[in-house]
Amino acid sequence: MPEGRQGTPAAPFPFPADAVAPNQRGYGPDKPAAIEDYDLFHLVGDAVGLITELGAPDALVVGHEWGAPIAWHTALFRPDLVRGAAGLSVPYIGRPAALTLEPARGVFGPDYYQLSFQEPGVADKELAADLDDTFRRFLHGLSRVPRLQSVELVPAPVTGCSRSGRRRRTARSSGSRGRR
Repeated sequence: MPEGRQGTPAAPFPFPADAVAPNQRGYGPDKPAAIEDYDLFHLVGDAVGLITELGAPDALVVGHEWGAPIAWHTALFRPDLVRGAAGLSVPYIGRPAALTLEPARGVFGPDYYQLSFQEPGVADKELAADLDDTFRRFLHGLSRVPRLQSVELVPAPVTGCSRSGRRRRTARSSGSRGRR
């Protein structure tokens, strides 16, 4: 039986289904042990199997982030089943001229995050070592705010305030609309 978004059994779909949001291989209880079972051919095979299992004559396949290449390649490999594909948040770049990770290593260096996921356990160990730091870095990365290397607090002169620290009453701030 297909599985729903939170790991609960999905309700049977009246065919043809209008929309399906499956768990991708490795998310939920279905976790193949072999790394090779997560290659693009297997992931596309899962999408094709789902379309076929649902009895749909064809489908529009949409993928977000890591699912975008699966959507595109499902359409490329099985145009007979896919009438359209959309990738959200990741542009279609076609087939790279070189292995994707080698140019990334050259551009971003050996600490590029995708490289740490290539050896089983490496990323898990690093991320679990300091969960506070992991989540702080993750959430900071989502904020799009540049990371400050150091901050030097320098007292700045304050203008427009009286010695008490309160703002001076002016025509604008007193609410008198220009009258004194």
